[in-house]
Amino acid sequence: MSSKIPKDPDIWKQLLELKAITNDTGTVHEAQVQQLQLWGWLACPHAASFEVAVGLPHLGGEENEKGKIVDQKAVEFYRVEYRVAADDLPPKNLKKRLDGLNRSVKSLLGDHFTVAVRINGKTIYVQKGGRRKYVTMRQRIERLNKNATRNKSHSSK
Repeated sequence: MSSKIPKDPDIWKQLLELKAITNDTGTVHEAQVQQLQLWGWLACPHAASFEVAVGLPHLGGEENEKGKIVDQKAVEFYRVEYRVAADDLPPKNLKKRLDGLNRSVKSLLGDHFTVAVRINGKTIYVQKGGRRKYVTMRQRIERLNKNATRNKSHSSK
């Protein structure tokens, strides 16, 4: 059984359409999570294992010695955290790789996402996201109607 990767040029387009849904609904699709995992392996090739945690929304606060959140307050920043377990030394260009990972995550999910990387329990990289722009229900309906009209006009050509 061969494992061929589909060569569909519309995959990125579909992922960007999911970005709009993420921004409207606050949920992340499984395809987006899989993409985040693939990028994690590219950014951290020295990883023995890792997990991707996507916080929607991330609860801010300080952790005490027991790992519990002390000051819980809702923060308008969303967060993608890579938790890496590594035995090998990281590549010399790790910072450059993580900067690329940050750009990719923000293009996939939105600029309001904070990207963090922890290796063996130590946070080594954090790029904060911007504030999420909240829109009213009326603005959302207008945007959805505009997109539906645009899609209709493209499909009729």
